[in-house]
Amino acid sequence: MIFSRNLFDKLKGFDEDYFLFFEETDFCIRAKKLGYSVIYNAKAVTIHYRGESMKTAPFNVKDVFFRSLLTFYKKNSKGFLSNLFIRPIVFFSYKLKDITHSIRLNASSYFQMCFDNLAIFVSYLLILPLWYLTYHNI
Repeated sequence: MIFSRNLFDKLKGFDEDYFLFFEETDFCIRAKKLGYSVIYNAKAVTIHYRGESMKTAPFNVKDVFFRSLLTFYKKNSKGFLSNLFIRPIVFFSYKLKDITHSIRLNASSYFQMCFDNLAIFVSYLLILPLWYLTYHNI
């Protein structure tokens, strides 16, 4: 992002309600509301090592992202009904993403657990009739 100190002072800097994430997006929206142009340069190249600074963060980055996202929607969405519907959808999407990520990471463990349970179930199905016949001397 490139902007003048004058614009930064007019907007009173970045919004302190965001601990991390979305503060630059909020800054651009506030600048646009004051009549400034926000320009995206598709030819600009940036190298971003995603997540490198978060590996040792003393807080749950996903929760901070989610809270910042809700703050962003709360400040920038129009009306009560929008917030009423957006908040549960964002929460559900966040949790669904978390669940699918966990399943992908642990797929082999889940498969092994299912296979073990299936083997135990089949064993019981096979052994119970034999045990019953033997126990009752049939």
